[in-house]
Order: sequence, then C-alpha cells, then structure tokens
Amino acid sequence: MIPLRMRRSLGGVARRKFLRGAGAIAVGLPFLEGASARQAQAATSPARRFICFFQPCGIDVNTFWPTAYGPLTDATMPDDRGIGPLRAWKSRLLIPRGIHSVPRGHSREGIAHNEHSLASQCRLTASTHPNATKCSHPSVDSVIAAQKNPPGRPPLVLAVGRNTGAFPGGTLSYDESGNNRPRISNPKISYEKLVGLSTGDPSASDKILKRRMSVLDAVKSDFDELKSDKALSAADRRMLDMHFSGIKELETGIAATCRLSKELTADLGGVVPARVYDDALFQQVGKLQTAILALAIGCDYTRAALLMWGNIANGPVHSWLGHTHEHHLISHRVVSYSGGGVLNGATKMLNQIDRWHAARLADLLALLDAYQEADGTALDNTVVAWVNELSEGKMHHYRDMPVVLAGGCGGYFKSGGHYIKVTKFDDPLANSDKARVEDAPHNKLLTMIANACGVRQPNGSPLENFGKAGKTGLPGEFTELKK
Repeated sequence: MIPLRMRRSLGGVARRKFLRGAGAIAVGLPFLEGASARQAQAATSPARRFICFFQPCGIDVNTFWPTAYGPLTDATMPDDRGIGPLRAWKSRLLIPRGIHSVPRGHSREGIAHNEHSLASQCRLTASTHPNATKCSHPSVDSVIAAQKNPPGRPPLVLAVGRNTGAFPGGTLSYDESGNNRPRISNPKISYEKLVGLSTGDPSASDKILKRRMSVLDAVKSDFDELKSDKALSAADRRMLDMHFSGIKELETGIAATCRLSKELTADLGGVVPARVYDDALFQQVGKLQTAILALAIGCDYTRAALLMWGNIANGPVHSWLGHTHEHHLISHRVVSYSGGGVLNGATKMLNQIDRWHAARLADLLALLDAYQEADGTALDNTVVAWVNELSEGKMHHYRDMPVVLAGGCGGYFKSGGHYIKVTKFDDPLANSDKARVEDAPHNKLLTMIANACGVRQPNGSPLENFGKAGKTGLPGEFTELKK
C-alpha cells in the first residue's frame, strides 16, 4: 500500500508518480494539474519526446510522396499515394524531400557495407563501425533517454515480426558504448516493462499473470483514494480515468491474443515467444505494441522510443493485402532469392505496403493525440519520425530517403502541414555520380530531433552536429523545417 504521507502529498514526487499494489506492481501515471502537482511540474520544462516509426525495404518512390510541394492539402495527398492514409493528419505533418543517408556505403566513404546492413547502424546514429554489431556513436534515442529519462532507464525499443534479415538480432538503437540494444517483440513483455511486473518479485508476477489478475484490480483501493484527493481538479480525475481505461483495454487485448491461437500460453497472458514473430500474428502484435508505445509516451514512462515493423532486409508476407511474397522480395521485384524471376505487380504491392504502414502511423497519432496535456496533447509534444532503411529498395538507394515527421515537438518544428524540398538537386534520387557532393545529410535531422527534445552539450548549449557522419555529414539543422 502507498504510505499515507505519499498519497496526501502529490507534489512530493517529481513529475513521475506510481501506484504500488499487490505483487510489486507499478503503474505509471500521467501528469496532473492539481495545485501540488503543478508545483512539481513547474520545476521542470515540459516533456518533449521522440518516436521512431520504422518501415523496412524501401518505398515505391513514384507513388509515395505528395503530388506538389507546399502546404499539404487533400488534393496533394490523394488516397492512392503512399502517405494518403495520413491525410486526416495533414496539418500535423512535415514532410522533407531530398534527405540522404550518412555515412554512405558501397565503399563511397571507405565503408564496405551495403545500404541494407548500413541502415541498421546509421539510421539513428549517423555513424558506423567496422564491426557490424557496433557503432561509433550512440543513437539519438539513447542520447535523449540518457538526458531526459529517469536515471538508468533506456529508450523503449519495440518491434513487430521476424528478427531476421541482413542484420539478425539488431535494432536501430545503440547504447552509449555503441552496442546494439535488443528489441522487445513480445507485447506481454513490453507491457510488463511498462507497468513494472518485470521489476518485482518474479514469483509474484507469475502468480498475477496466471490468475489473470487485472493490474487495476490489484491497486483499486489506492487508485480510488488517489482520485478522492482534494488537490486533484476535475481535469486530473478525467486524466486518471482515461489512463487506467487505456491499461484495462491493453490487458483485454493481451488476453484476447491468448484466446486467438492454440499456441498461446493462457497462463502467461501473452504470446508464446516462439510464435511472436509469425506473420499470422503480425497485425495483432502490431496493434498491441502500438497501444503500449502510446501508453508509455502518454504516461511519460520514456521520452524516447522505437517501433520497428519487421527488420532490415526483411518484412512479413502481407497476406491480408493479398500478397504471397515477403516484403523484401517485393522490394527487389523478384519471385525468389535463388531463381530470381520478375515479380509482376511488385510496384503496386509496394504502394499497398506503404499505405498500410501509413494507416498504422495514423493509428499511433490518434492514440498520442488522445492524451491531453497542459500545453496541448502528447502528439503536440512529440516528434514522430516515420523512417525507412532505404528509399528505392531494388537499387539500395541512400538518396531521397523517405521521412515523414508528425507532432512538432512543442513547436520546434514547422507547423501547419508542409511538404518541403531540402536539397538543391532537381532530382533527389539521381544516383549516377558517386562523387557528387551531398547537401542534405540526415545527421542534420538527428541534430534537430535531439535539440527539439532538449538534449544539451556539457556546456548547456544545443547540439551542433549529431554523430560521426563521415565526409557527407554537415553540421547544423534543416532550418527550412523549423517554425
């Protein structure tokens, strides 16, 4: 039970509050606006967060982008474009065009990796290392978490689907020593990490899961007493109700996962680890991971998180779209890896995959936008970056990388919905000249993301250049993308 003095003094804990109940359960609470809570929040700056939403294998470059530069409109985001399903969120989007990946592979900068395997190293680090399992710089999520998360809490790295491909076992996240950070592919484990089951007594956690005891039931008396505190406003109480309703829905979803498959272990309340990667569960696991991610951001469990759909040079068979070949084969327009053979209709399939991911991003944005905060919503205070390992997958292009930003991160990024060319070249994808000097490296975007989230150098000043990007990494930010 919570000590009485803690329950009566909501301002006595710094911003992050926990309910503790039976079995060492901890449930992260959202920010509250009550008098004592306001005092606690006043001592710190508003929360700014980063989410990386990753899609593998490249895009259909001919149908992905809006149809014209400038303000995003219904006309420039028709249904058949890759970004079409995001049209309802057009005023919250910022789409830069012409960004290239750094460092460059295929020996352009003395780096032998191809752009597939290099992407896992450099997408969030702008660095690489001769050892394919290390980087020479931590990823931007790690840097944000190190400065903005509670001490010792790393970024949340969630994944959906198989953990194989050009970089088996890998994520885009690297720690302060440049080591690859494992991804969490089982939503039950993601949920345990969020609500604290994995940090308590293992036998108690096991007992709770086997009995299917609701986290809410376990802490109901403490929750009711917290709601009755006079320091809470009506808005605080509504926030608490919304937060705990979200946890209840997550628990129901995880229980439903168990019932949908005979291979699921009901007494563990989750997916059997050996089956969590199955394509048949891809949509279901993805929905749960998306909800858990939104809850983690909305509750301020973390200021930095990743959601990886598939893996480098990988991806499921999108059978729900009518596909019979896996994503990577489609991106190369071939029937098989061994025999080759042209895969008819591959570009149409790529467009369908792009639009499907756009719809999943829209799901995440809706969940984030439902969390009301004093200065907007969780979405307003977050920058969500939809990124890819490649631009045109067949040729492993590192130029014209697809990036879609959503949220604005508290007004750091340009608002109102825009599609902006950030390169001086008329054709951002042109790749015939390997010696061409690049002008829009993605390390500038990582610098912006870190600064938007409040990362600072030891002297207190903003970052000037993120990563160790090699010959094509330039300092500064994309000023065209700032408010």
